[in-house]
Amino acid sequence: LAKHAETAKAVAQEARQRAERAELAMTKDGRDALKVQDKAEKQAAKEAEKARKQAEKEEAAEARGVIKRIGDAIKASMVICKRGGMWQVPPGSVSFKNVKFGVFKELFSRGRCCYVPVNFCNSDPSITVTSKDAAAIFGATKVRGGSMYATFVISSIRANYVPATGQLSISYSTDMGF
Repeated sequence: LAKHAETAKAVAQEARQRAERAELAMTKDGRDALKVQDKAEKQAAKEAEKARKQAEKEEAAEARGVIKRIGDAIKASMVICKRGGMWQVPPGSVSFKNVKFGVFKELFSRGRCCYVPVNFCNSDPSITVTSKDAAAIFGATKVRGGSMYATFVISSIRANYVPATGQLSISYSTDMGF
């Protein structure tokens, strides 16, 4: 019932505006005023669109920077060591604070990932992501580590994201890279 009242109000307002425009269009001065009004409205819409595009561009640049820092931290955490006479990069984990929900979605939209819950949103208490395609998410150079003795690659990742706090924890396991 409330929606119908709002719709009726909007329709009545639109009808009043059309009537005012029609009345103004009857005289030369009115037509001139309408032209000035239309020009101002178009200019305002153009400026609003320009501001929106600039904000989107800045958000995308920020997201790319955060994703790069996450990939760099994963790469830095891959340290080769000798255990039991064998070279290896042990499994590891990294954590990040204040990761925005949009950055989280963009980051894990790049690879084949399994989400729990499947249909997630920023009001969920926590979101878990698993993937065996870390190279598609972070880039091939960010998921490789080792030395001249052995090369290792991240074989699977598991991420846990808490939207309320922006806490993102990523753990990974490694395998010999060929």
